[in-house]
Amino acid sequence: MKELTIFAEDRVGLLAKISNRLSEKKINIDYISGESIGGTAVLHIVVKDGEKVKKILEEAGFLTALSDVLVLKLKDRPGEMGTVAAILAFKGVNIRSVYSLEKKGNEGIFAFKVDDIKKAKEAVKSYVYTKMG
Repeated sequence: MKELTIFAEDRVGLLAKISNRLSEKKINIDYISGESIGGTAVLHIVVKDGEKVKKILEEAGFLTALSDVLVLKLKDRPGEMGTVAAILAFKGVNIRSVYSLEKKGNEGIFAFKVDDIKKAKEAVKSYVYTKMG
């Protein structure tokens, strides 16, 4: 799955501007996570066509980065995230970011941005979720 990260000055109306720009182009945001770090807004979005959205937002003056994310399905129980993180650490894979995409019953779907997606995918193959874009 592809994730588009958007970097911008943190300011009032930023999310409205990005959302409206995509809406004008008939693009839906499937998943989003965002935060402000030292005056910089960092938004992670998952959309159907990351390359197209990257171009649209860059034309609007935004700095963006498109990358792969590993989508994992974890049981909703104490320690499950720690188990996956420990497996990745043991294999030498650094987790750069993680966020929840959805929760269904007693399972959660999470996006992990890692420094070596191939190695990570192999290390946690029993958790890999493949039913999304």
